[in-house]
Amino acid sequence: MYAVTYWYSNPGEGLERTQRINIRMPGTKVVPDSAFDVANESLRLFRERHPSGHLRRMAAVVEGSSAIVFELNFAADIFRNE
Repeated sequence: MYAVTYWYSNPGEGLERTQRINIRMPGTKVVPDSAFDVANESLRLFRERHPSGHLRRMAAVVEGSSAIVFELNFAADIFRNE
C-alpha cells in the first residue's frame, strides 16, 4: 500500500490544503512501472475529487516506511491569477 499526500488549493481561497490517501496496487516491490502507476492513479483520483483544485505538490511513500516512491512539484507561478 502507498500513502499519497496532496498539497493543493481551491480557487478563491488563500490557503493551502493537504489531503492524504492510501492506494493499493498489485505487486510487492516498488519498481519504476509501479511508481508511474501509483502517480497516474493519484492524479486521476485528485482530479475526480477536486476538479477545480490547483495541485501544488504530490508525494507518495510506501505505507509504514519512509521509502519515497515519487515527489511531483507543480510550478506555483502559473497560479498567480487566482
